[in-house]
Amino acid sequence: MLSEPVIIRPGNPGFMSIEPDQAFACRRCALKPSCGQYLLMGARRSRHMQLPDKMLPTDAIAGVGSGGQLYMQIAGRDLVKISLLLYLLPLLLLLAAVFIAGALLFTESLTVIFSFIIFGLSFYLLHKYIKTQDPAALLKLRIEAKER
Repeated sequence: MLSEPVIIRPGNPGFMSIEPDQAFACRRCALKPSCGQYLLMGARRSRHMQLPDKMLPTDAIAGVGSGGQLYMQIAGRDLVKISLLLYLLPLLLLLAAVFIAGALLFTESLTVIFSFIIFGLSFYLLHKYIKTQDPAALLKLRIEAKER
């Protein structure tokens, strides 16, 4: 389980705005200078995100108002599966398109056009697949009250 403390902020109707607790993570870690997260935190940019209310369990956030602190947990294996799907599938389809175009003896310009069509088609199919999935089930977000 990947876990990160978050702060609840007021959001648009039907949405909850959450912002990672920037001070918490970097205070406890020894890798500060070599960590990309530390560099992002050093930029002091707000990293808030708005999630639909239906994605978040209402029992976990019922007693916490604006400014309340919670832990957001994401199942790591699901995150790996989604990352592999988003990053590797388009690249593998692109390579397959290049090999198919080479096997069919396409000219160089036709190979490039065919490859980009397949590459774009892979993102369209991923978009369709993700739209059919329930976001709450896909990421399995769990929020628990933060203990001090």
